[in-house]
Parts: sequence; C-alpha cells; structure tokens
Amino acid sequence: PSFSALYGPSRNAIVVPDLSLISDQLAGLEDCPEDLYLIEGDPQSFDDSVFSVDELEKAVVVKIADRQWRYSRFPELPLFGRAARENRIESLHAERETLSERFATLSFDVQKTQRLHQAFSRFIGSHLGVA
Repeated sequence: PSFSALYGPSRNAIVVPDLSLISDQLAGLEDCPEDLYLIEGDPQSFDDSVFSVDELEKAVVVKIADRQWRYSRFPELPLFGRAARENRIESLHAERETLSERFATLSFDVQKTQRLHQAFSRFIGSHLGVA
C-alpha cells in the first residue's frame, strides 16, 4: 500500500528509460488523457528514493518541492505493484470459490424445490378429479 500512496496519481504513469528522448513525441500526441504522467527509470524496478517522504501511520506526506506537498492515504485495496496484484488475484480466487460453492448449494435447493412442485402438481392433478 505504501507504493500506491507514495506515487499517488502518478501510479498510473508510463515508465520510460529516458525522458529527453520522448519530448518530440509528446508534442504530436492527440489522443491521450488530460494528464499523462511519465517517470524516468527502469521499467522493471521501482526506485522509491526519488521522493522525500514522511511516512505516517496510514498515509504518507510526499514533499515534491519546498512549497508543494502531497498527502496520500494508504489505499484499502492496493493495486500498485506485482505483489499487490498477486494478492488481489488470490483474494478474487478465494471469493470465486466461495461463490461457486454458494451457487452449487442454491442450484441444489432450486432443483429440490422444482421436484417438490412437480410432485405436488401431480398430487393435485390426480386427486382433483376425485374432489
């Protein structure tokens, strides 16, 4: 969760090896979001030492400049980084298993109710003529 808070809105950034090489490409961009974050670095690893950070109990204060700070709380559901994605996938698999079991139980209950309904309908049909 600290990486998500540390990078804030730029956690959706595109990591490029060299920012100076893409400045010409940025001028010609037409179809892009209103804010496009670019971070220079190695796309295979994250360097958290580029920020001046004060870590609080459930948040971080990122000192971007002397007169600009950003306060970001740790997200309840971190999505930033491979470990966060793997944890999310694991929790979704567990939720899927629970839902599958519940679906199987409900399907069995529906079948049982349908059989009872059919038996009751046959009973009523066979005894309606007697009445």
